[in-house]
Amino acid sequence: MTDYREVCFQAWGHVCGGCGASVGLEAHCLDGNHENLDPRNFMPLCGTCHNLVTREDAQINSETREVNPNLVGLFIIAPEVPTPPHQVQMQVLGFERFLEEIWETQKQQILTLYGDGVNGSFFTECHLPARRLASLIDLEAVPGPEATEKDAERYRLNRDILQNNPVFRDMQTDAKSGRPFSDIIVEYDQNYRSDRPLKVLGGQHRAEAVRKAVEVGQQPDRLHGIKVYFALSKEQRIEISLISNTNIRIPNPLIDRIAEHRVGPRSRDWCQEVGLLGEGDDFADRITRDKRFTVQVMRALVVNFAKGSAFADVLDESLHTGVYIPKTGRTRPDTEYARILSDNPQIWDDPAFKEGGRRFAELHERQKTTCESSSERHLRKLELRYKAYTPSIASAWAYTVGLLQRYQRRLRTLYSLPNRYDPAQSADPLNAHEMSHTKHRFDEPTYRGLGTRQSARDGQRLVELFLRVSQPELGITITVDMLRAAVDQHFAKVWAEEGRRSEERVRRRVRHLRPSTD
Repeated sequence: MTDYREVCFQAWGHVCGGCGASVGLEAHCLDGNHENLDPRNFMPLCGTCHNLVTREDAQINSETREVNPNLVGLFIIAPEVPTPPHQVQMQVLGFERFLEEIWETQKQQILTLYGDGVNGSFFTECHLPARRLASLIDLEAVPGPEATEKDAERYRLNRDILQNNPVFRDMQTDAKSGRPFSDIIVEYDQNYRSDRPLKVLGGQHRAEAVRKAVEVGQQPDRLHGIKVYFALSKEQRIEISLISNTNIRIPNPLIDRIAEHRVGPRSRDWCQEVGLLGEGDDFADRITRDKRFTVQVMRALVVNFAKGSAFADVLDESLHTGVYIPKTGRTRPDTEYARILSDNPQIWDDPAFKEGGRRFAELHERQKTTCESSSERHLRKLELRYKAYTPSIASAWAYTVGLLQRYQRRLRTLYSLPNRYDPAQSADPLNAHEMSHTKHRFDEPTYRGLGTRQSARDGQRLVELFLRVSQPELGITITVDMLRAAVDQHFAKVWAEEGRRSEERVRRRVRHLRPSTD
């Protein structure tokens, strides 16, 4: 015998007819007769919407199949706010019915629905007792509407809680002492981890401080204020998360990671494929002892591979001013990175780019393990282990790989660096300690050494270095002499370029002053 649920989902798919949810679906029978297997007699509804219909807080129009919520007496719409779309209305009703302990509702106060005039989202503001708030908050919010339980464990909008941050410790003390918090930013979303539908988008440290206070039995009935958003798009969710984290400074890597979610998952998938990220790992949200591969480094690889590949001048004689260090800490992706992806959206599938990524991952891994196992303490420093992840080094490597696409023999030589360098002349593949102390005699006193700054100049010098490594007749080892030669050669090219420009200015002036022969 055919099951009515099978009839329902085959006919209408796995999307709630009320709010658009795609999980926790049930088959609602419009006429109450489950033996009437006419597909028009059924509608997929999530548990919340099904409950609303059953309680007659919402009605289904049998002709249009629209689920119409009854918001009369529950919410008022603030001035200058447009009528919210249907999906928002259903979530608003579900939120109010789901949370019977909203303080305003218990006091017979009608909640107000506000609108954000910038991004078009809708929200309300209310208060919940600490014990109820602590049981419903979810700090593992994810960026996309396609969220799954697996995503919630892997790819988060929020950073890890900074347990030892003094501001957070003060927050915990305040919460246990009875201080009420306000402006904890959440989205009401039962699509994943439905037992914790308040997905925290901002104020995660305040929310965690409340939870910890309740955990030890302190201030469970203290009211805290929350701003609740409904039916957000991915773009709205990311923007709100970015602007809502203000109490504890957001590190640039986290801002970059959130902004990268706007672009999509391709960059993360590519990094996992080539070995720069482990399976299920995300970009670092801050620089820690063991998490250093950031969105900025990934963008450096993308942009500079494209720029190097497009270079059409003489390889070794040119000054490579095209090396680019992506901007960091911006709420939107770096403009040059966005341009590259727009011009070449298939770059993630480029076999040459994938191979360059794999070789860079190999270089990093060999650099890291070699330094970790060194018997010399100064070589085991974290900055030397993770030298390859310096943005200027990643930029120069990718740019050189792009340059050498037309010179496959030299490219293979460069790729062999991690495995063929001479340990007698270089302690590790990048000779990181010596590199960090290599500078030109005319460098400013505050400059530490090669690969220590996020600057185009450092990137250009490092291109000179990698071009030398790619020439087997010079030896596949970064020696002190090679480091110095790269810096000197860069300076020579800079001076030559300045001389050429000066000569051009002189010639233009002469032409301008020369009397006409007419």
